Amino acid sequence: LSDLQRLWEMQTRGVGISNQVMAHIGSGIRNVLSSAMLGGAPISAASDMHTLGIAAELAGMPVNRVLQRYLKEMAQSPESAKFAARMGIAAQAWIDVGTANMRYFGETNLPGFTRRLADATHRASGLTGMTRAAQQAFGIELQGHLADQVGKSFDELDGGLREVFQRNGISADDWELLRQTKLHKQGAATYLRILDVGDRQDLDLSIRTDLSARAFAMLQREIVQAVPQATIRSRDVFGAGSLDLGTWAGEGAAAVAMFKSFPVALFQNNIARMADRPFEEAWWPITRFFVISAFMGALILQTKQMTYGRDPRPMNSGEFWLAAILQGGGLGIYGDFFFANRNRYGHGLGTTLAGPVASMLTNATDLTLGNVMQLMAGEETHAGRELVSFLQRYTPGSSMWYGRLAFDRLLIDNMLRAVDPEAPRRFRQQSARLEKNMGQGTWWTPGELGPNRPPNLSNIFGDN
Repeated sequence: LSDLQRLWEMQTRGVGISNQVMAHIGSGIRNVLSSAMLGGAPISAASDMHTLGIAAELAGMPVNRVLQRYLKEMAQSPESAKFAARMGIAAQAWIDVGTANMRYFGETNLPGFTRRLADATHRASGLTGMTRAAQQAFGIELQGHLADQVGKSFDELDGGLREVFQRNGISADDWELLRQTKLHKQGAATYLRILDVGDRQDLDLSIRTDLSARAFAMLQREIVQAVPQATIRSRDVFGAGSLDLGTWAGEGAAAVAMFKSFPVALFQNNIARMADRPFEEAWWPITRFFVISAFMGALILQTKQMTYGRDPRPMNSGEFWLAAILQGGGLGIYGDFFFANRNRYGHGLGTTLAGPVASMLTNATDLTLGNVMQLMAGEETHAGRELVSFLQRYTPGSSMWYGRLAFDRLLIDNMLRAVDPEAPRRFRQQSARLEKNMGQGTWWTPGELGPNRPPNLSNIFGDN
C-alpha cells in the first residue's frame, strides 16, 4: 500500500484489537504511566503559545489576538464555554481532551478505570484546561479571521489564508459561497461560523452539507496544526496505529511510540510545513522557530528545575541551549543526555528510547526477580530502597508540578530514611553530584523537611 492508502485505512478502521485482555493490560499500563509521569506537562505546554503564534502567522491571522484569546480561554467561564460550544469548538475539545493522553499517544478503546485515572490527573495538573484553551482560542479566532476577510475575493486574500484553503481543498468557488454566509455576532466582534454554512437555506442540501463538512474539516486540521497532538501520521512513524493492539507487535509499537508521537507531530506540523515552501520564504520562519524554541525551552527548563527543588541551570554553555532547543521542540527528556549519561529518571539512553513501558518493566524486574536472584546468590539486596524509588516514579499523580517536591521531600525521602541506613549519605552524594556535574545547588535539599533558602536565580549566570 502507498503511504496515503495506509494512513487512510488507519483513519477509517480505527485502532484494531486482536486480543481484548492483552490490549487492555497494555493500554492500562500506558494510562498509569501517563498519570505518573505527565504531572509536569503543563509547564512544557507553555510552548503552545509558540505553536499557536506560528500557525496564526502562517494563516495570515493576527498573532496577538490569538494569544490574547488563549489567555482568556484559560479561565473558561460559563459564558466562554457556551460561546465555544456555539462556535463548534467545544465538542471537538472534549473529544480530544477527554483525556489529555490524546496529545501524546492518541489511542482509543482504553480500560475505563485507568483512563479515568489519567484523565483526573491531567485535569488536576491543568494540562487538559491548557489544551482545551489553546484549541478553542485558535478555532474561534480562525472563524473571526474569516469574517474579517469576507469583503475580499479569493485572489485578494492573504497568501497564507489562500494556502490554508488550497491545502484543505477549499477552492475559489467555495470561498465565494462561504463568504456569503451571514456572520455571527458576539458583542462587537463578528465570526464566519462554520456551523452556519450547513444551515443555509439558499443552497441545495447536498451543496451546503458538502461545503460545511469540508470547511469544518479544515477548521479541525488547522487546530491540530496550532495545538500539536499525536496524530495518525505521527504515530505511523513508529508503526503504532497500523498494527492491532493486543498483539506483541502492536503493543510493542505502542509502547515505543508513547510520548514520542507528540514531538514528531510538532515537527510535521511546523518545521515540515515551513520547509515545504521555497527557500527564500522558508529560511527565516524556520530560523525564528528554532530561536523562539530555544528561549521557550530555556524558560521551561529553568521552571522545571525550580519545581525539583534545584537552582536554575547555568545558561552560559552550548549544552544548555541545545537542551533548551530540544525542550522547546518537545524532546526535553533527551536534553538530559547532554549533561549526563542517564536521564532524569535514572535510565540510560537506550532504555529511554525504548519508552517508559520498557523502563517500568526493567525497574519491576530488578525489584522482583533481580532481588530474588541476589538473595539466592548471597549478595546484599536493596529491595527497600528500590521499592520506594519504584513508588516515587510510578505512583499516579506523583509528578504533579505543584506537589511533586513536597511529595519527594516529605514522603519519599522519609520512607528512604526508614528502609535504607545509607539514605543520609546518598542524599549528600546526590546534592554533591548535582553541584559538580551541572553547577546547581538545591534550595530544598534532599532529606530535609523544609526549604533552606529561596532559589538562587543568579545561578543562571553561573554564579553558584
